[in-house]
Amino acid sequence: CNGFQILIKSGLLLDQRGRESLSGAKKSPETDREREPLATLTWNDSGQYEDRWARVGTHGSKCVFLKDIDEMYLPVAHAEGKFVARDEAALEQLDAAGQLVLRYLPLDAPARSTAPERVGRLGVLKKSGASTPSDANRRLPFPDNPNGSMGNVAGVCDATGRVLGLMPHPERHITRTQHPRWTRPETTRTGDGLKMFENAVAYFA
Repeated sequence: CNGFQILIKSGLLLDQRGRESLSGAKKSPETDREREPLATLTWNDSGQYEDRWARVGTHGSKCVFLKDIDEMYLPVAHAEGKFVARDEAALEQLDAAGQLVLRYLPLDAPARSTAPERVGRLGVLKKSGASTPSDANRRLPFPDNPNGSMGNVAGVCDATGRVLGLMPHPERHITRTQHPRWTRPETTRTGDGLKMFENAVAYFA
């Protein structure tokens, strides 16, 4: 999550400050408003450090780390994890570009995945269809959305899909014994976060 903060604050994740493009072509003059960052990360709505588990779903197919992943159950641990876009237009711009690749989901709603049933915070998440765009954009209440992020955004990728910033910690759910209900028989054999690292190896190796 600290990496996400660095990537977005430095402008490396989102091309958001009207700088020269990588090709060297200069962009047209901009207003002060347009020079403001497209998005940033700020204090959680709760005003405190949140250490809990969250359910996140993937959106689009741009990000190479999220290939063949529909949703994950991962821990979050941060005080400044609230994703805030400059305005609604900026949020829609990032959404249209396919860069809002991870969003928080209701903890106890039916699962979207076609994979075997998984365990949510309060029990088994059963299979169902994917959520609609309106569902994704409606801000979820706490603790489903643990920080109050606009659009329930939990992760963002760059324009290439090869750089990903996210608040949840996939490295903390690699094995089934890291799951808070790992002794229950309905948990999966591996942690939800493992697939992200397998995707990275497969793509970049």
